Amino acid sequence: VHGFPSKVAGLQFEWAWQHPKRSRLVKGVYRSKRPPYGMKGKLQILYEMLNLIPWKNYPLHVHYTSNDVMDVGQKYSKKLPAHMDVVSGTLDGLPLYQRTDYEELDTDSDVDAEDLMDKEP
Repeated sequence: VHGFPSKVAGLQFEWAWQHPKRSRLVKGVYRSKRPPYGMKGKLQILYEMLNLIPWKNYPLHVHYTSNDVMDVGQKYSKKLPAHMDVVSGTLDGLPLYQRTDYEELDTDSDVDAEDLMDKEP
């Protein structure tokens, strides 16, 4: 799953997916004492989560590396919100997080590294 608005949002989603009984957003979805496990169960949790606020409002993409797993996910799980897409392919096609909000460093400074070090008295 990718397309989160920030790294923090992505990490919060990952934690909730790994800990569905402890996540305050996800634990109410399952009335049984034990959430589903295994590949099919994890995919059911994933699709349920993608239909919960706040995740259902994010422009997310579900990317499978196997058509067989994608078929299982779509067969046994809840439908995703219409604005989310599901694709299958290699990991090479995934966009990587690239920071673009940094300031350019001044590399043409006349200050040497030795000038920045503490001098002995």
